[in-house]
Amino acid sequence: MFLTQPLRHVLARLLIVWLMLCVLAGATLSAWAQSSGGGVVWKICDPPPICFESKQAKEAWAKEEKCRFIEEVCEKTTPEQDKKGASEADKSLWGQLWDSVKGALTYGYEFVKGLYAGLKDQIADLTYLFTNTGDVIQGLIQLGKAFFEDPKGTLLSLGELLGQEAVDAITKATQCGAYDLGKVVATYVNPYFAVKLAQRLTKYGGKLADASKAVKRDYGCVSFAAGTLVFTANGLIPIEQVTVGQQVLSRNERNYADRSQAVTHTMNRQASAYQLLTTEGGSYRVTPEHPMWLQGKGWTPAEQIQPGDVLAGERLDSMVITNQAVAQPLRVYNLSVGRTPSYFVGTVGIWVHNIHCDTKVFSKPYKDLEPHERGFRGEYDVFKQLLDKGMQPVGKSFDPRGKDPQELFAKWYGSRGIDGIYKDADGNYIIIESKAMDGEKPGDPEGCKAKLCMTKNSGRQLSKNWVNERLKDLVDDPDELAKIKAAMKDGKVQRIYAQTDHKGTTYHHVVDLSNNDVELGKEWKP
Repeated sequence: MFLTQPLRHVLARLLIVWLMLCVLAGATLSAWAQSSGGGVVWKICDPPPICFESKQAKEAWAKEEKCRFIEEVCEKTTPEQDKKGASEADKSLWGQLWDSVKGALTYGYEFVKGLYAGLKDQIADLTYLFTNTGDVIQGLIQLGKAFFEDPKGTLLSLGELLGQEAVDAITKATQCGAYDLGKVVATYVNPYFAVKLAQRLTKYGGKLADASKAVKRDYGCVSFAAGTLVFTANGLIPIEQVTVGQQVLSRNERNYADRSQAVTHTMNRQASAYQLLTTEGGSYRVTPEHPMWLQGKGWTPAEQIQPGDVLAGERLDSMVITNQAVAQPLRVYNLSVGRTPSYFVGTVGIWVHNIHCDTKVFSKPYKDLEPHERGFRGEYDVFKQLLDKGMQPVGKSFDPRGKDPQELFAKWYGSRGIDGIYKDADGNYIIIESKAMDGEKPGDPEGCKAKLCMTKNSGRQLSKNWVNERLKDLVDDPDELAKIKAAMKDGKVQRIYAQTDHKGTTYHHVVDLSNNDVELGKEWKP
């Protein structure tokens, strides 16, 4: 589908609605969540074992079972009505876009409306995930056609991305019309993975099986096989037996201090492939994406580890002997650790990351976030606010657009130095250092929380010396770098401290005390 400039503007406004078509991709999160199935709020009731004396008794039984009866779910369109496509009044909503896509919409239009109704509270952050509108729209059309032409076959193709509860509920809901089916599927959606599925569908010419495999490779939540031993306060315990609240040994990557930390989440899923990693200290079955600490290199995905590499251990390091990719399904497990997100596995204690698979960091109440999640959330909120004001990130500044949350969090977690440099519409530069109340970021100096901290060699964060020493790490373009340095020398670069808490974000200028030190000045408005 070739898009003219006017159509692109229409697409930008309508993409939120279209994005709902990709909901099945969001079921990835259900497969990653705790074994209960993740984000399911309610399910469709199985046939009850009793007869009800009244409507109230029936409703009470359904409430206790946390389910809804199919006749209550199917409340709007019928499958026959779906085939009529959109009404004349609705067609006007789509404007010029309608003539280009009406063939694909014939089966999916009411489904889109149902999804939109079920997901309207989740829309706010989605616009920051788009990079190529044309690719996304074409992929969503392909997904909509696949689901409506062959819902059972589509569910089968996406089966490894779905929890069983999701498959059961969606299968039952195919008795409904498209609108109601969309609302049922919306119960399971996590839209952050939708864009990638749409782009993969476009790349693979609408072949759902190929696109699903690609998405699983892109977003496979890092995990180990059952039986992998974890260092805990109670000794070595198989990873599948570790529970929330249990203390596991964890390492701070800033000072390499080992301390016990509480497990905050556990999860398991079916991986489509894994790495068989053999070392001097034993063998490990691990998903390809799982970061492990290589001496001299740092966090490295398991699939990139080579024979001869040395893995850091709790006491002794282990050299890698072989690393074999195995294209077979495997049930795998992972856990999240508070404060210092890493733990040790195997009898020798290989140091591994627990990369956070839960993308609810975007929606959880601030008070419920872990310290490192608060740090990430603060920086994310600052980015959104500045982008809304027409500013654009420069160089390798924090930029969540077009990235899935797991990739974004991993990149943020490993970042060091300046949080972000932005350029406004007039070409002026703003350097931002973002903090979150009671939050933390591994790249900050030890013990640095919600303040500008003093570093060992280059002064306080946001001081002239501190900024100048770190500019080259963030800006690759030599011309842009020269402009920023010149503006710094002339005092034309604004250096801003941003602090986020449960009430929102406030911004302050910094005032130079010397080349190595600053203090907070007057408030700044983006």
